[in-house]
Amino acid sequence: MHVRGIARFTSIHPATVSSIVSRLGHFFETENVELMPEIKVKVIRLKDPNVNIEDVERYIEVKKQIRNV
Repeated sequence: MHVRGIARFTSIHPATVSSIVSRLGHFFETENVELMPEIKVKVIRLKDPNVNIEDVERYIEVKKQIRNV
């Protein structure tokens, strides 16, 4: 799915979606795709389709702990 598609689906601004994806990059693969010379999109895929919210929460908690060390 691309950033604007996720934004429309979730009613979140595309810039916010992009920011979330970059902060949680551990879970995503991204690819810039040029559909036409004037149309470029960022396609986002989950690295592991079995990831769940608990995995994401653990990841965020570990990142916080590392920053405070």
